[in-house]
Amino acid sequence: PENHLLPDTLGADILRNVFVYDYYWRMYRNLGIRSREEVQQYHPVPLHPVLEQMIRFQQGIPPKLLRKGPVSKLFMLTSYMRSLSIPVKA
Repeated sequence: PENHLLPDTLGADILRNVFVYDYYWRMYRNLGIRSREEVQQYHPVPLHPVLEQMIRFQQGIPPKLLRKGPVSKLFMLTSYMRSLSIPVKA
C-alpha cells in the first residue's frame, strides 16, 4: 500500500518519469496484479488514472509473455507513451 502513497506524497508528476513508471510496471507484473480491485484490497483509495491505465494495459498481455524481459520492456514503453496523454494532476 505504501507504494501507492508516493504519487500523493511526491506529486503525481513523478509518474512521468520513465524509471518510476517502470518501477510500478515491474511491481504489478511481479506481484501478478491484474486488476484495480486487487490493489484496492490493500489500498482502498482510488488509483491514479495513469496507474489504472497501466494495469488495464497489462491485463491484455498473457502473464507468460510479460515474464520475458525484453518483451515486457517493449510493452512497458508502449504503455508509458500512451500514458503521456493522461493528465497527472487530479
